[in-house]
Amino acid sequence: MKKIMTVFFVVFMWVTGNAKANITVAHQPQLVDYVVNADLSFSPCHKKTYDLYVGQIDRLEKLVDKKTGVLELSGNGQAANVGPALTALLQTKVKTLASRLGLNGDQVKIFLAKTSTKPAGSYNAGAQTMVQKMVTERVTFDGKTGKEVAREVVDRQTSYIPMLVLNAETLRLLCWHEATPNYAQCEGLLDGVLAHELGHVYHRHRCSSPEVELEADAAALKALKNPNNLIRCIDLLYCSGNLFSALSKNHKVLGIGQDKLHELITVVASSIGQTERSFGKLGLESSHAKFSYQVSHAVDCAARRCKQRHLASDFKKVASLVFDELSFCADQPFSFEQTEMDEYFKSYDQALAYHQQLSHPDPLTRRVYFEQCANR
Repeated sequence: MKKIMTVFFVVFMWVTGNAKANITVAHQPQLVDYVVNADLSFSPCHKKTYDLYVGQIDRLEKLVDKKTGVLELSGNGQAANVGPALTALLQTKVKTLASRLGLNGDQVKIFLAKTSTKPAGSYNAGAQTMVQKMVTERVTFDGKTGKEVAREVVDRQTSYIPMLVLNAETLRLLCWHEATPNYAQCEGLLDGVLAHELGHVYHRHRCSSPEVELEADAAALKALKNPNNLIRCIDLLYCSGNLFSALSKNHKVLGIGQDKLHELITVVASSIGQTERSFGKLGLESSHAKFSYQVSHAVDCAARRCKQRHLASDFKKVASLVFDELSFCADQPFSFEQTEMDEYFKSYDQALAYHQQLSHPDPLTRRVYFEQCANR
């Protein structure tokens, strides 16, 4: 995942610079620049619950091992004492989802990774299966000399230890978006993330590819009561990661410090994700390159409006500008069919696939696959 995000960031800095002269769009912003958009939510779903979970995330993040970059949340260790509500929430959800896939949730180890400071790998979650092999041998020694004379294997055992890793910013975003007092009992987007990662565990995946990701999606759909929680969580995290790339490039123009970028992304992405249409036509893009370009262009437009209207550093108005431009893209994205840009995007996606750096299916492929699974 880290490889692909890094490549996207470099690629779209170049594509954006070369595409502006080729595309003309009649853009009619929905937002008056001096008015905060009424569709934006600057408060979490349930503030008291959000503060509880995020306070524990903040404390747990300070305990993350500097060498490994993660902290184990499963079990009854230090994490359970520092973040009891969060660890109980994750363990409850993992056990419930794992049982629907025929897995033992008690054996799944859950880890917290620190907040990403770079776009590569941000708003991410991961799964892997650690393989442990144990060999029992019988050794025979010479009674007189004490030297080993024979050795034979009497038993071989292989154990699989599933591990889930969740980024801190991923958990904060999802808690802002949907955490309520009965969060552990209500299925939501967090369940979608966990179900997908457990899908990798179910298939014992050891690598990542578009085909592998679709296999994990299929397993996740079996574990979820509401399949929409899977596609919506993927949309939310995918858009948030792309927003982080685009905002990191424009944060100085917007007057938003690096320390505030995740807060800005949480407000904007969650507000768009709250609507039924979610990410609209952006979720139907047939190319990672096109999706990333649309998000990057939206942020560039917001930065220009911010500069023209001298709105830098006003957090709410900057969020409104970004929300407005991204919403417009979701409703009326660029059409690149039969244009020079369309060839650029196809070339980049093909190059990534050729070098095995394209590890996830594009949004449209994923949606088509979901529909096929639902109709089986």
